[in-house]
Amino acid sequence: GALDDLVPVDDLADACSEVCNIFSDSVGRHLYPDQTIVMGLPFQLSAENYANVFNASGDGDIYQSRAHGNCLTVVVFTHSDTRMQPLS
Repeated sequence: GALDDLVPVDDLADACSEVCNIFSDSVGRHLYPDQTIVMGLPFQLSAENYANVFNASGDGDIYQSRAHGNCLTVVVFTHSDTRMQPLS
């Protein structure tokens, strides 16, 4: 990785979006192997939108990795609420 001060904020946001694309496609195929999953473009959720997603979600999985005082947590929500619509 590059030093934090050498990577522009917009590039970091773009990298997060790319990871989201790759991860969501793989997880979608794992969770729903018999369905065609088409994911739209990722975007950063506001606190309000995150709360809406959390409240409309069923059981999910949480994964965590730790090293050298850093922590990355990935939460995979399973939506049982058919009213969930893409947030924009």
